[in-house]
Amino acid sequence: MPVAELVQFSLEDLDLFSAASGDCNPIHCSESYAAATTYGQRLAFGALGAIACLGKVALPENTGIQRIVADFQRPMFAGVDYSVRLASPEGHFSVRLFDGSVPVMALSVFPGNQSDSAPGSSSGGGNLPGCFEYSSAVERQEPDITPGLTLHGKHRCDSAALARLRERWAVTAPDIVVRTLLWASYFIGMELPGKYAVFFRFAATFSPQAYDPSVPLEYETVVKRIDPRLHQIRTDVRLLQNQQLLATGECLAFNRAPVLNPTREDAASYLQPSDDLAGKVALVIGASRGLGAATVHLLASQGARVIATARSSTKQTFSGSEGRIATAAGNAGDAAWMQQLLEQITADYGRLDFLVCNAFPPIVSLRMEPNGLARIQAYVQQAVGMVLTPLGCFLELLDQSAGCAVIVSSSAVRNPVREWPHYVAAKQAIEGLAAVAPLQYNHVSTLVVRPAKLLTEMTNTPMGRKDAGSPGLMAARIVERLKRTPAPGASEILEGE
Repeated sequence: MPVAELVQFSLEDLDLFSAASGDCNPIHCSESYAAATTYGQRLAFGALGAIACLGKVALPENTGIQRIVADFQRPMFAGVDYSVRLASPEGHFSVRLFDGSVPVMALSVFPGNQSDSAPGSSSGGGNLPGCFEYSSAVERQEPDITPGLTLHGKHRCDSAALARLRERWAVTAPDIVVRTLLWASYFIGMELPGKYAVFFRFAATFSPQAYDPSVPLEYETVVKRIDPRLHQIRTDVRLLQNQQLLATGECLAFNRAPVLNPTREDAASYLQPSDDLAGKVALVIGASRGLGAATVHLLASQGARVIATARSSTKQTFSGSEGRIATAAGNAGDAAWMQQLLEQITADYGRLDFLVCNAFPPIVSLRMEPNGLARIQAYVQQAVGMVLTPLGCFLELLDQSAGCAVIVSSSAVRNPVREWPHYVAAKQAIEGLAAVAPLQYNHVSTLVVRPAKLLTEMTNTPMGRKDAGSPGLMAARIVERLKRTPAPGASEILEGE
């Protein structure tokens, strides 16, 4: 059986593509921003995948490209080996990238007559800097994106970066085709939808008109259709130069509307303030947003003093909470940091009544096959460590107060998700830790929480938002249950609704 040809993107490849295209959307370019999204890491540009596929197409001599269609089926990441499958159905070339057996990217190339556009590997236009309308991604609000919205602008690739990009992926296709792909990435990621974009499809048909690579492309775009259920936007495209039409096409993209963090005011709408937990001390691991943030606000609203932790500082999230909330930044899986936190809490409070283990890595889809094994193993190890480490450090202090450890699991334990073997396995494992903890620390109780899908940044994808529930409502149920803590030595399960 022949060995499949592989493609792997590096972070340097992402930086080069950004420099060439002007697309510096933070989901691709900012490690800290991407880490806080459902993807957990920088995404490879979809159009970069298309460029890599284009480099696999060997056009017959004196043949140009009449049309391309790029389908961005799943997110792509740096450091993953993607296999290449090339086919030549009648009338066109088909190049697809696979993560194991899972398709992630497809490019269809339809040959045509050789155009007068600059062909071959030359980027043309000399050593010219990029011409980009925006240097940071537009945060366009959904109500502002309506059918008929028309946008105009100019775009020219950075010629030096473009030449390196073509060389890196051995692209010999006509220059206008490459520039059009880079423009499309820029337009979707920087202008429409902008910062919260997820590119889905790009199709372009090229005219035989000559063009000057030193002169910026002019673009005219019109929003034609919006699917409010999936937040999908279809935009028709015209690319011109000196009033001559170079290409027409369409872009389809999703808009990941930002998910707002729960606030103190939100907490009051789920649970009326009280002093029912006055004198209690709670530590919430993974508290910067979603269920963790809602739980912090609700515990404080019931009179508890709360230490809220996350990888990054949470001070802004919890400002103005009447002094009941302290914050700390660190890695839940770092035993040394957890030990320092234990010493600080012991010194400041002298007790711990509730430990809420909510931190967990972002979920990406994986299959149990050779290409996914290392990533599955790494995920399970990291995820279990983010619960095991705080338990191991704080159970003794919790035992002294006959406290309760809350372990946030998932309804996926009961109803496994086909593409989440790593997530389901890790949640099963932490439920095992919750079952054993009261056997070792007899005054401790554990509460395993199995929420259904919640609307948080971790589920902020076009399909992930569908039927997602409120973190605040689930947090209110947790806090209400903690008012009548399970008996010492007991382990209970709180199912989501």
